[in-house]
Amino acid sequence: YRHDNPEFFKCKECQKVFAEQSTLSRHMITVHTPEEELNFCCDQCPKKFSRQEKLEIHRNSHVPMEERAFACDQCPNSRFATNELLKVHICARHRRAPNVCHVCAKEIRDKASFEKHVRAHFEDGAPKAKCPIENCNLWLKDEDYLRRHIRRAHTNQEKAVTCEICGGVYKNKYSLTVHKGRVHSNVVFTCEVCKKTFKRAIYLREHMTQHTGEILYNCQFCTRTFNSKANMHAHKKKMHPVEWDNLRKANKNI
Repeated sequence: YRHDNPEFFKCKECQKVFAEQSTLSRHMITVHTPEEELNFCCDQCPKKFSRQEKLEIHRNSHVPMEERAFACDQCPNSRFATNELLKVHICARHRRAPNVCHVCAKEIRDKASFEKHVRAHFEDGAPKAKCPIENCNLWLKDEDYLRRHIRRAHTNQEKAVTCEICGGVYKNKYSLTVHKGRVHSNVVFTCEVCKKTFKRAIYLREHMTQHTGEILYNCQFCTRTFNSKANMHAHKKKMHPVEWDNLRKANKNI
């Protein structure tokens, strides 16, 4: 089930927001696996995994950097023990595809920026302003977002654009983005490693971290590392609540 109103689906463990119940369920299984189900232990560090294949992928992260023969030509500091891991990295980090916000339909290419944008809609509760334009069911965070949306989506100042998928004509790029998110969301993104498919590019990129074993994020308050920004934020809020609160307040004042 997909929502079109403020009744969004939120993970109780890390507060990450999802557009569909099925995606939330998959997130709970892959990210928040119960401790008793983590039966595969790394013999070089304390990490545990739910499947043998995940453990084998993780073990590559323990290969010394000087022994990693495969370098990414787009970010030379990223090196890998096998060519297969390099291919996974390129697919996960450099094959860009737009992400469409399920609240305001804004198109964002960068994963981190996309996640930050979606969280911003819900930091202070559910979206508060519904677009009053007929046949537009979008909810926006506040009146400022609503005015910006109306200015971008419901004016005739922009040149009409055509959907390259179905040929439909829309009055501006914003309207075309909304159309693609609603009508063409069945486009399938396939993992080149395990062939698992996803409805959105953002879900594929999140999944890819399971194959690379890369350390993507570091807690600035301790030595913990994470492959998910959501997990890192959840860790900060739980283990470093005072520092986390001070950091958020400081960022708001910037």
